[in-house]
Amino acid sequence: MASFVDSISTSDEVDFFPVEFIGEVDYTISVLGASNAGGTLADPVVGIFDSAGNLLAYQDDSWALGYDPMLQFTAPTSGTYYIGVADAIGSTGTYTLVYDQTLPPSPVDTSTFLV
Repeated sequence: MASFVDSISTSDEVDFFPVEFIGEVDYTISVLGASNAGGTLADPVVGIFDSAGNLLAYQDDSWALGYDPMLQFTAPTSGTYYIGVADAIGSTGTYTLVYDQTLPPSPVDTSTFLV
């Protein structure tokens, strides 16, 4: 897991973080702002861009984190991608970016279930 604390200091700022993703692997990317005490940014948004600058995925709000986005992304190929962070309403403040490979669910031991 990787975590970065940074800030948006102007209303039109977008912060970009280069990351190396493995092809066909699922990743979870979250930006924690004021909604989850990860910072003071009011309404963060997150996007994933390829090395040519094309937007591949975007998330504003999320069901799990309110105004803070949580994005599930499967890298189509291995290589350098860019995580972009901005604020949907042009506010300024701090945030925490967190990303990691999405782990599959743990298997359930059904031998302990009563039938």
